[in-house]
Amino acid sequence: MMAKPETRPFRPTPARSSPTAPTGARPLRPPSVPRGGTPRIVATHLWGQDEAETLARLDAWNAPIHRIRGRVEKVFGTWKRSYGLRRMRWVGLAKATLQVHLTAIAYNIRRVLGIVAAA
Repeated sequence: MMAKPETRPFRPTPARSSPTAPTGARPLRPPSVPRGGTPRIVATHLWGQDEAETLARLDAWNAPIHRIRGRVEKVFGTWKRSYGLRRMRWVGLAKATLQVHLTAIAYNIRRVLGIVAAA
C-alpha cells in the first residue's frame, strides 16, 4: 500500500500595514538591468547608424505590403479580442487547428450577416 503524502498545515499570510507596500520586496528595476547592475544591450541598431536611413529602409520595405498586412492583422486582432484566440483551449495541433477553424467560421458568419443586413 502506498504511503500517504505528507501535508503541510495551512498558515495564513500576515496582514500588511499598507496594501501598496509589499513586505520584504526589493524596489523595481528596469527589465534590461540584470542583478549585477550592468545594463544589457538589448539592440544596438537595425541596419544603419543613421535613424533617418533606418526609417527610410523600413518605409521602403513596408510600402508594397502595408495595406494587405493591415487587413490581415485586423482579422487576427478581432479573433484575439472577441473570439478567445489569445490562448488555445485544447492541447495538440489538431485541436488547436479545430479551434482556429471554428473561430474563422464564427467570424465569417457574423461578417456575412453584417453584409446581408447592409444590402
